[in-house]
Amino acid sequence: MRILIATAALLLTAASASAQSAPIVRVDSLEQAARRARNDNDRAAAASALGSAYAELAADSAAARLFIGVTVAGFVDQRDRAQGAVQVSQLADEALLRLSALEAGQRAVLIQQNARVIELLGQLVRQPR
Repeated sequence: MRILIATAALLLTAASASAQSAPIVRVDSLEQAARRARNDNDRAAAASALGSAYAELAADSAAARLFIGVTVAGFVDQRDRAQGAVQVSQLADEALLRLSALEAGQRAVLIQQNARVIELLGQLVRQPR
């Protein structure tokens, strides 16, 4: 939880300095909404919205780089203040989950881009010379 607080503080600073932080702020707010979900329908809706937010973040390389930096910096900051190995492990798990979700979003973007490239190559091959 502390990593989210540190991340939010860093994001607020970044939000005023960069337009790329908007997708990150959206991811953070949706992560918080997912934690507050009270039933299966709310959790499913929150998970879907969060997945879309990570996909949006993955499609913006500048925002993704900022997200990685904020996540790692938040982890390092909180790790130094952790009260033991269990808390450090929990912080590492949270950071790893966020980075893994970003990676999954980036893979989805790559799949879409590759499909488009294959489609364009097919059109090129079919064109008369």
